[in-house]
Amino acid sequence: CQFLYYAFYEPMAYLWKNDTLFNAISGTLAYFQTVVFFNDTQLYIVFFYLIILLIVLVIADIFYVSYILSSKNKSGAVWPMRLLRSVVTFIVTVMFNPMVEFLLAILECSDKDENGNYLGYYQNYNVDDMHCWTDANFTVMVVLSVVVTIVFIVICTIVQTIFYETKTSEDSDGAKTNSKADLVSLAVKIALIFIFSFLVWERSLHWIVVPATLFCGFIQFWIYWVERPFYEERSNTAFLVHTGVVLWSFVVLFFIKVLENAAFDGGIFLFFIGIPIVWVIVITQNDERFKLLLTNVN
Repeated sequence: CQFLYYAFYEPMAYLWKNDTLFNAISGTLAYFQTVVFFNDTQLYIVFFYLIILLIVLVIADIFYVSYILSSKNKSGAVWPMRLLRSVVTFIVTVMFNPMVEFLLAILECSDKDENGNYLGYYQNYNVDDMHCWTDANFTVMVVLSVVVTIVFIVICTIVQTIFYETKTSEDSDGAKTNSKADLVSLAVKIALIFIFSFLVWERSLHWIVVPATLFCGFIQFWIYWVERPFYEERSNTAFLVHTGVVLWSFVVLFFIKVLENAAFDGGIFLFFIGIPIVWVIVITQNDERFKLLLTNVN
C-alpha cells in the first residue's frame, strides 16, 4: 500500500481525471503514510523528535550488543539482541517509508500556492501552518532531519544486507537464500521517497517523475522475479503479486501521462482491471530453476 500511494499521490490527481474515485483511493492509501496525521506544527515537532529518539535508541542498542558480544561474558546480550532483531526488522520493512518521509517532510517547502501565485514566504506542503526558514529552530530541525535520515538509511542498508533468516523451517516463511532483492527494494524505496518528496510538487517535472517511477517499479518487480529469494514459494508468489500490482499502477500512471491531453478518463478502471491479470500471470508462472534441477543431466 505504501508503494501504491505514489501512483495516487495528490499532485497526480489531474492525470486520473476522476476526482471522486481518486480521492477515495488516495484518502484510503494515505492512512499508511504517517505525515498525513500530523497537519499541525506543534504535533509534527513532537513526533519529529520522538522518531529521532527512537533511531538514537536503536543505535544505542546496536552499540550495546556489540560491546556485550566483544566482552567475555555474553550472557547479557540475549534480550538486547532479541529486542534489536524485532525492532529493526519492523523498522526496515514496515516503518522505513513512513519514518523517512516524516523526517524529510520538513524540507518540502514552496513560496507558491496551489495556483502558482507567490506567497512572499515559504510554506510547508504537508503542515499547513508551518512556515519554513523563519527562525533558528527550523534550521536546527532541518539539519537534524538530513543527518538522522542519512544515518538511518545507512543503518537500514547494512541491516538489509546482512540481517535475514537463512534457515529453512516450517515456521520461517521469510527464510531467504540471499538479500539481493531486499537491498534493491530498499534502494527503490529511497529513490521513490526522494522523488515524491522533492520533485513531484512541480508539474513541469512530471515527465521526469513518472518515467522514473515506472523504472523503479520495473526494477523492483524484476529483481524479485529473477532472484526469487525465498525458500518458500508462497512467499515468492506473494512478493511478486505485490510488486507486480505496484508496477502495473506505475504503468497505468505512465499511460495516462502520455494521454494527458486526450479525453481519456478510464485510468482508474484500467488499473483495477489489470490487477487480477497480474495475479493470474504471477501464480501461473513456474520457476524454471526447479525444472533445471529435475533435468536428467545424464
